[in-house]
Amino acid sequence: MERIRWVGGRPVLPARILDEAIFEEWVRHAGSIAERRARVGLPLPFLFGRSRARRRLERDLRRALDAPPTLRGPLEAALAELPAIVATLATEIISHRLLVLVHTEAARRFVAVPREAVVRRIVRRAYERVGSWPSLGAYDGVCRAIVEAWARDAERVFVESARETIPAAVARRGSMIAAVDRDYAWGEAAPAGHYWLAETSMSTLDLDRREDRARFASTLERSIARARETLADLPATERTSLRVHLREVATGQGVSAPSARQRRPSGTMEAPHLLAISPNQVRSPGEPEAPRPGHRRSGS
Repeated sequence: MERIRWVGGRPVLPARILDEAIFEEWVRHAGSIAERRARVGLPLPFLFGRSRARRRLERDLRRALDAPPTLRGPLEAALAELPAIVATLATEIISHRLLVLVHTEAARRFVAVPREAVVRRIVRRAYERVGSWPSLGAYDGVCRAIVEAWARDAERVFVESARETIPAAVARRGSMIAAVDRDYAWGEAAPAGHYWLAETSMSTLDLDRREDRARFASTLERSIARARETLADLPATERTSLRVHLREVATGQGVSAPSARQRRPSGTMEAPHLLAISPNQVRSPGEPEAPRPGHRRSGS
């Protein structure tokens, strides 16, 4: 499978949107009925009928994809929303009170946004744009297969090219993608890892400018390191619970809050879920931190 390229902050699809890997994945599942119909219409279908039917079906699909209006432009535009989707999900993480993913300091805030949730939201947004593409109406499921394959590839390449793409602008004032952690395991989710969405209330920084993003990012290493330590201490059950909740958020399914208390395999009770934390513990950048019980400020 040829790879997407990110050029100037935008994804560029390869010449063949329907490559062999995507076609084979589709024809094994949603496209199996279309393959059988193509086979029935062949002369002498008992002679290499399956391979001939697949070749005809693939040829017809490529012709449909090349027919104007082409799918390429709208699909690339949808995939280009990746940075903005990270910022949107960060806002939803806060609104759904997934507070263990939110780390606030004096004039800035960091939110961990799992990559799996980003991919699911990209698929959803892209499919909203091109899911009923007119030239593909006769080929059930093929548009979904194309969207899912290229959405996952776009996100993967964005992360792999992090040195060129991150810190990334997100078209939201005072916000940017500051870093990405690739290997953090959110249950059995794929891809592993998460983005760090950073926000600041400092008016001297214009995060639409690459120079200001780089300057801001250079001040964040210690803060993100502390936030990583917090996530590293999360038990596996809590990670999985967060992942399931975020999957519902990302796909627009009915969001069901995890139960307030869950049993560990040993039978001991876990502490109340993070969703039970008071909402006044989430603050905007620049808002002073309320003292925690038993916590003494430095210098006191």
